[in-house]
Amino acid sequence: MPQHNQSLLEQELKAEKLPVGLPWRILLLAIIVFSAMVFIYLGMLLGYRPYLNSQIKKVEQEISELNKKIDEGEQKNLTEFYSQLANIQKLFNSHIAASNIFDFLEENTHQDVYFISMDLSIKDREVKLAGLSSSYKVLAEQLELLRLSHQTEQVFLKDSQLKEGSVSFIIDLILKPEIFSL
Repeated sequence: MPQHNQSLLEQELKAEKLPVGLPWRILLLAIIVFSAMVFIYLGMLLGYRPYLNSQIKKVEQEISELNKKIDEGEQKNLTEFYSQLANIQKLFNSHIAASNIFDFLEENTHQDVYFISMDLSIKDREVKLAGLSSSYKVLAEQLELLRLSHQTEQVFLKDSQLKEGSVSFIIDLILKPEIFSL
């Protein structure tokens, strides 16, 4: 009987054995990936870093050679000239060009409208226009032209009167700041 129990015990042990191939394969893959990462790191540390350092030294040497070719007086003059150019460009970019208003009016004036006077306040970006139109319909079209312009923020009709077959009017415009730049 003990033999029979022993064979049952052996059978149960054989049935409970797990396959050992899969965990070893995963461990082997992890070791290969880790080894590759260590190899890449060492390659960058021992090969690529010295290469980059040599390139930096090479560029620094070229800069020092260029500095030796240009004496200090010329370097000072070049620095002052560059500073002057930068200041001129800054002034030029901030320059206000009121003459752009005339181009704006030329593009956005109805053919039956005549402007008599214009008051311009650059600080407030406001233009006050006084003029004549042939009818209220033309005045409405003029107001719509000005309102649809991408350079205007607001359009106000301040006054209008019918005089001798034409309409006199006063329009206030608030313009966008871009119109005053070059």
